[in-house]
Amino acid sequence: MAEPLTTLGLAKTASDIIKEAMHFAREPKNTDLAEKLIDLYRDLVELVDTNHQLRRDNQTLRDEMSELQKNLKLKGEMRFDAPVYFRDGDGTPFCPTCFERDGLAIHLGN
Repeated sequence: MAEPLTTLGLAKTASDIIKEAMHFAREPKNTDLAEKLIDLYRDLVELVDTNHQLRRDNQTLRDEMSELQKNLKLKGEMRFDAPVYFRDGDGTPFCPTCFERDGLAIHLGN
């Protein structure tokens, strides 16, 4: 089974095709074609750079989503019993200021 095309593989293939076409475009009568191929190559490089940035942005969003899910789960496990919070299954109280202000579940010391 053939491997799916990766962005890098696709860019390399496109780059190779453009370079091969440039060989034919070097003749004096093909200067317009050569200019268009240069523009195309420049756009391809920009597209690859944009793809790399999008991958980084996507990973950042995934990390943020994971953190939000973790915080939401924690909030679902906490219950307020004035003046402190308790976590399901944990009899030791948690600092209300830490939890409400910072979203941190920090046990109160004895």
